[in-house]
Amino acid sequence: MPFRIGPKQFVDFALHPRWSLTTLFKGRPEMSNFDMPGYSFDRTESRAGANWDTLAKLRDMWSGNLVVKGVLDAEDAVMLRDAGVDAVQVSSHGARQLDSAPSPISVLPAIREAVGPDFPLFFDSGLRSGEDVVKAYDQGADFTFLGRILQFAIAAGGEEGLQRLWDVLRDETSITLAQIGATSLPGVHKF
Repeated sequence: MPFRIGPKQFVDFALHPRWSLTTLFKGRPEMSNFDMPGYSFDRTESRAGANWDTLAKLRDMWSGNLVVKGVLDAEDAVMLRDAGVDAVQVSSHGARQLDSAPSPISVLPAIREAVGPDFPLFFDSGLRSGEDVVKAYDQGADFTFLGRILQFAIAAGGEEGLQRLWDVLRDETSITLAQIGATSLPGVHKF
């Protein structure tokens, strides 16, 4: 930030002519949920300025589902639920933000207990296997996201590597469920 044009960018533009020409004639792509009257988003400014009033304003402006990611505290999760958020994502953003933050899997049960059994909880951070996915569901997650391992699979084997990873994850999940006597991921909830 800010974006700078150099030799690498010219090569990238040349290798992606359709995108380059579309961007030239129509302008750079913008995220629609940040393109709302009365709201501006600047990636370079501090997020410390965001507060509960910011959330209320976003909720009023955005009629779609609103999910807040990076929740690691049960009290915050309850406040978000009560503020009209449709779901929270328990996450440490891949542990890239604060090394001393609590691990998301360790706070997931308390967040599930605090928000109740029907409020949607998404989970990411540290999932490396199908067994990890089952553990997250067991601790209260309704849905899990995988990140780094997908990137590693693509880097190592392209689309074929990614397909192989999905096969491994499916098999690991199935084996883990069988070993604990469950037949589906929602079936592992203890809540």
